[in-house]
Amino acid sequence: MGVSQIGPLLFEALGLVCGAYLIVLGWRALRSGGADRAEPVGARRPLAAGVAFGLTNPKAYPVAAAMFTALTAGFAGQLAFADAPAMMGAAFLGFLAADVVLIAVAGLPAARRLFLRHADVITRVVGAVFVLFGAKSVADAALSFSRRS
Repeated sequence: MGVSQIGPLLFEALGLVCGAYLIVLGWRALRSGGADRAEPVGARRPLAAGVAFGLTNPKAYPVAAAMFTALTAGFAGQLAFADAPAMMGAAFLGFLAADVVLIAVAGLPAARRLFLRHADVITRVVGAVFVLFGAKSVADAALSFSRRS
């Protein structure tokens, strides 16, 4: 809630920049594939690469903070600073549980075979989703800016 006091222009700019970035990533994914494809990042040590990516992914933290805020905003009047350690502990346990589930599911032989067999299609579908989300983000930011002008 405190960040919203900065003003809408920051969020519109973020929407434009992040949307454009998603479009670029999606476009690259749509154009990828073929016989001369390079080895995927982390193919030799997927667990280490996945953990390193998850911990260093800057996009994950604003999303997590926004979700945490959205989930707790209705209880703001009932929460005190003394509740913060318990809430952070619960959030950390949830983070660990989610990682265990994702590692278990992604590591299943059937999941690996599915991805290896259909990697091009999966990559292109994800790329199309990125392009669509990016276009929506850019459109929403532009619409918000135009309404304020």
